[in-house]
Amino acid sequence: MNSIKAILLLLIVVLSANGCGYIPSTIFYKDPLTATEHNNLGVAYEREGKYDLAERQYKNALGKNSEFTPAYVNLGNVYFNEEKYDKAGKYYKKALELDPDNILAANNLGNVYLEKNEKYDEAINLLSGLFDTVEEMPAFYLDTLARLYLGSGDMTRALSLLESACRKAGEDNELINSINDLLRELGGGECSMPVK
Repeated sequence: MNSIKAILLLLIVVLSANGCGYIPSTIFYKDPLTATEHNNLGVAYEREGKYDLAERQYKNALGKNSEFTPAYVNLGNVYFNEEKYDKAGKYYKKALELDPDNILAANNLGNVYLEKNEKYDEAINLLSGLFDTVEEMPAFYLDTLARLYLGSGDMTRALSLLESACRKAGEDNELINSINDLLRELGGGECSMPVK
């Protein structure tokens, strides 16, 4: 193996010395972007629905910093949007290994379990354990937790959490519509849209 490397190196030197050789500059290219910059570029691509380009940027971010939690969460999001739930779950779990208090990774892992119709109790324990009280939980988180309780068969707890999510949803019309759809399905009340 070393003899092959030596021959290739000698060939490059000889060709270069005779003016016949061309060594592409990409061989010596150093990526100038940081992990954060690659991640931000990935987010921009993801917003445009260019998941393949977003995936590449998130992986580049991890190549720069293998412990960069946002890139793991964002890779999970790409796979979730592509309905590759097992892959998405793998990246959310990696984010949680690095940052056990990451509410986005926990919430999104809960959504993976909802999509796969499994592990409701595990997800409920994970999401419930990151906050001391329901009042501390953001609305999107309460919505996910409510759906997990519903999947586990606890309709009373699900309704209570949905009502809390409704009160906290503010002007997030997409979330309010999602909560209302589920509340109507369960025979509960309805969130009202904020008046502007």
